[in-house]
Amino acid sequence: MFEAFLTAAIRALASATWPEPRRLAVLDRMDDDLDQLGLTLEEVGDEKTTVATYRKAIEVGAAERTAREMPYIYLGRFYYRLNRFDEGLALLEKAVAMNPGSAEALLELGKTLHALKRDSEAAAALERSAAADARNPEPHYLLFRIFESEGREQPAQGELKRFQELHRQKQTTDPARRRLQSASAQ
Repeated sequence: MFEAFLTAAIRALASATWPEPRRLAVLDRMDDDLDQLGLTLEEVGDEKTTVATYRKAIEVGAAERTAREMPYIYLGRFYYRLNRFDEGLALLEKAVAMNPGSAEALLELGKTLHALKRDSEAAAALERSAAADARNPEPHYLLFRIFESEGREQPAQGELKRFQELHRQKQTTDPARRRLQSASAQ
């Protein structure tokens, strides 16, 4: 029922007689709203509707030339969380193809490839993710685990050290964490 309502609403908006720039702006906003709805549905545990919502965001973007990588990333990451790695892989590869510099797409692709035991490809994606977002500690931790499993101690220790440095920095610069620390000190 929800899917039918969503499809009808999208069709009505898509067929509206607005000037092209306005119509594309509305559809782009709808794409963002569908992404947010999908994230919310993930939290409440509605797997079927979550997948349908992300697929609808992909469909709307593709049909209206407003395609973005985010719904592909979100659905690929959702499949990763469900241990459905093969299903997520194609989506994450598409996200990287759409935006080769997306640190988030590369990180999720690297995690999925690692789960599929394709560690050389995973390491390449994670290295690109780390280069695209030098402040994120997560790709360094995953690279540490990959290198360590391969017996490459020196690169593994380098990645572990970088992870620890970035993780420590993230803890001290997080505004919410600073507020909590100052509140507990009072």
